[in-house]
Amino acid sequence: MSNMNSMLVTSEHLKQFDEHGYFILPSIISQEHLQMMNEIIQRAIAKRDEDLKNEVNKDGLIQCSTDGKYFFFMHEDHEPQMKKIIFSSYMEQITKAILGEKVYYTHSEIVVKRGEGEKRDFGERTKFSWHQDSGYVPYKHTPYLSCWCALTEMTSTNGT
Repeated sequence: MSNMNSMLVTSEHLKQFDEHGYFILPSIISQEHLQMMNEIIQRAIAKRDEDLKNEVNKDGLIQCSTDGKYFFFMHEDHEPQMKKIIFSSYMEQITKAILGEKVYYTHSEIVVKRGEGEKRDFGERTKFSWHQDSGYVPYKHTPYLSCWCALTEMTSTNGT
């Protein structure tokens, strides 16, 4: 792990990461970036819903399940402005603080969980438990970091 000093990532964060495999940096994404991502996600959902309605998916994206979860992989290929967040100075600081100076980008994934009060009450079915992705990789691999960014307030009732 790098000893790089970061304005965002403190020694306490690094200690928690070493001990528990995660740490939380609340409210680091700018309002501009939050608004941009929410607009991108709304467009993606509208397109996915239309594709599902017509049973057509011309853009090659994975279809959503019927339980209120949507998955979008490498969506910056469709919405290049997402790169403003992916390659932002705060993401650079976070990744370098954990992985060191040499960091490689592999992919993005957007997971949308429709919550209570949206179209239908998806409640329990959209919970997505905290986990470490590397535990699901079935072979020896180089350590990597997943940066999970919640765009809405999280509570115990809307999922983890």
